[in-house]
Amino acid sequence: MILRCLLLLGLFFPPTPLLAGSEKHSAADQRVAGQGSGGINRLDQQNKPYVILVSLDGFRADYLDRFDLPNFRHLIENGVRAEGLIPVFPSITRPNHYSMVTGLYPEHHGIVGNVFYDPAREQVFYDEPSLRDRTWYGGQPIWVAAETQGMVTACYLWVGCATHILQGSRLRYVAPDGEHITNDRRVDQILAWLQLPPEQRPHLMTLYMDDLDEAGHRFGIESHEIAVAAQAVDQTLGLLLDRLETLSIRDQIYLVIVSDHGMLSVRHDQFVWMDDLIQEKTPDEWIGTLGSYASLHLNPAVHDPAKTRDQLNASLQHGRAYLREEVPESLHYRQDRRIGDVVILMDMPYLILWKEYEPAILGGEHGWSPAHPEMHGIFVATGPGIKRGAIIPAFENIHIYPFLAELLHLDIPPDIDGRPGWLRGVVLE
Repeated sequence: MILRCLLLLGLFFPPTPLLAGSEKHSAADQRVAGQGSGGINRLDQQNKPYVILVSLDGFRADYLDRFDLPNFRHLIENGVRAEGLIPVFPSITRPNHYSMVTGLYPEHHGIVGNVFYDPAREQVFYDEPSLRDRTWYGGQPIWVAAETQGMVTACYLWVGCATHILQGSRLRYVAPDGEHITNDRRVDQILAWLQLPPEQRPHLMTLYMDDLDEAGHRFGIESHEIAVAAQAVDQTLGLLLDRLETLSIRDQIYLVIVSDHGMLSVRHDQFVWMDDLIQEKTPDEWIGTLGSYASLHLNPAVHDPAKTRDQLNASLQHGRAYLREEVPESLHYRQDRRIGDVVILMDMPYLILWKEYEPAILGGEHGWSPAHPEMHGIFVATGPGIKRGAIIPAFENIHIYPFLAELLHLDIPPDIDGRPGWLRGVVLE
């Protein structure tokens, strides 16, 4: 009667980062053909500050207190820390990275999952061609705002950064394929960019590291491996801080460290099997993603969404099925047809899976409602005019975008979900 062409959403194995380039060149050769700044800062941009935006994938908010991280401690003593950075729903990698640089909820920028189906295109966002296709991405990322205003930008791994996004504007510098490059070498690249001549030097740089996400997925949050990963990231942060101190422009640099989501250990007895909810199975009648939530596209010739919702809820434990338009408004997950006709929200820590996809390695997972503190990431910032030793309340990551734009004195699009001025008001002295 029902089912499924299953698309796993990175469950237990995080998605490969979208790499900003695939050839290895020196820093001076990593220029990307295209428009925007043309690789030269406009004269009125050359005296503006520099912002390094660092993402530490899977760095749960309470890791800052749980582990001995001296470099983070030094940074926090000299800057601002949030009690948590609240992700957008779903609390997974790609939607959150793109929300931070657009100021939009996924229902507005279109990256509604790590993997998702677009019924209008009849295509799946998953593989390298789709990841690099600008027509999948909505909104105006911070690097597009900067480049179109004559400011040079650079990227070391960020969702969407190797994509044109808007015709004629993209980052001027992108790093080489970084999936297997050490974190120390990634720091080297940031320093190389910062040592370019002022007219070529990027004022906005992104940096990505996934040590904690990988360790969390494989071993869980109580493991020895997660502590080792946290300490390794702290050491890399120390290297970056030491290298920045050697620069003549050090007092013009803002360092903003974020993470996309938290993590929670899971057990086999916390699985709910879709097989037990749907008895009759015929191919290609559903297309969906399963895990901490499910997003299911139905064949309207076969299944009525409301009846399917009711059928699921009649048997479903530890979760609830909704029509797309019924998803709780607080999740901002209704206004895009890339979101399934039926959405299942699982209670944390339960997962919904097909039995044939039961993971062989069981560690940690994420993706549940952002209301859970366990799903919260981190926010730490230092730089000129930023308060010292301050702790601010947890806030939604859609406010990162206007904050970055304000640090760089860039115009902000009027139609974003993030609130201009709010984060700046609590972070700056």
